[in-house]
Amino acid sequence: MANQHSVARRDGVFKTNNVVVEAGWLVASDYELTLNAHQQIGATGLLKVFQLAPSDPASSSLRFVGRWDEADNVLDIDARA
Repeated sequence: MANQHSVARRDGVFKTNNVVVEAGWLVASDYELTLNAHQQIGATGLLKVFQLAPSDPASSSLRFVGRWDEADNVLDIDARA
């Protein structure tokens, strides 16, 4: 696990807390959104904020992961099939 104290001193982000979606945003009916409301930063510095995946696990549609990029201080979104 990444050293939470050094991460906190560097940019203050080492876990998620009460992740919510702003009102007015919709998720397609064939997708599920999972919010990582209480996620700790991992050993590689990965801090997942959300996952968006097809409702059908066998689907070949894209899956998305929103992760905090501590170096750039932004939310990155990764997509994979």
